[in-house]
Amino acid sequence: MTAIVARHGPRYAPQVHEVTGFVVDVDDGPRVWISGDTVMFPGLAARLTELRRERPVDLAVAHCGAVGFPHALGFRHARFTFDAAEAIAACRLLDAKTILPIHRSGWAHFQQPETDLRSAFAAAGLEERARFLELGATLTL
Repeated sequence: MTAIVARHGPRYAPQVHEVTGFVVDVDDGPRVWISGDTVMFPGLAARLTELRRERPVDLAVAHCGAVGFPHALGFRHARFTFDAAEAIAACRLLDAKTILPIHRSGWAHFQQPETDLRSAFAAAGLEERARFLELGATLTL
């Protein structure tokens, strides 16, 4: 397991870099990228590109929801996790075989409805790769 860069919100947010994503490499097995609570930024895009070159990613676990706090002074338009467009961009950089969007519904701070997320993946042509698990469901690698 390797920790990789992540950024939980805009540059000006306190403790913005105190989060990580992870890559899980199993010898002779799957490679899994877990985004963690992050937004897209140049350092992450560069690292995802490197990951793709090193070894294909079998599963991308993308934290979505476009988390935001529209009533918080100074953060009204800020996001703290991927929106659909960023999740799609990250998964394309990785060319992930399977995509598991998580962290997508159930909390008041999610600013992008799951229906929009599903529609965006379909519109991007990634519908066949994306798996939207319901509570209690399992994905076998």
